[in-house]
Amino acid sequence: MEVEEKLDIILEQLKKLQSLSSQIEAMQKELKSLKGAVTDMAESVKFMENEADRVKEIVKNKAEKEQVDLLKDSLAKMEESMTRKLEDFENRSRRQNLVFFGVPELGETQVQTQIKNYFRKPLYR
Repeated sequence: MEVEEKLDIILEQLKKLQSLSSQIEAMQKELKSLKGAVTDMAESVKFMENEADRVKEIVKNKAEKEQVDLLKDSLAKMEESMTRKLEDFENRSRRQNLVFFGVPELGETQVQTQIKNYFRKPLYR
């Protein structure tokens, strides 16, 4: 009976090995499935990182655009102020100009000479 007992033990061990082999195969399938899930998650994380970077860039560009718009408005106000000041200075300088009527335009130097001669004559005769 020793041989029979040993055969029974061997058969039991074979059954256990087959059971373990089945469990290992099941674990390998599950591991493969988990690897696929991890790969999918890694791709999702990468996608989300890219989306986050894109959103950050959009926010940064929007902030820069707002700064540019503020600067543009500020420059427009400065331009308007400078234009008003320039017009004021031009008008003030025109106030001091003299206008002579009845003097023919012959050339700039001749007109100046005519005006000088005109003032040398008495205004009232």
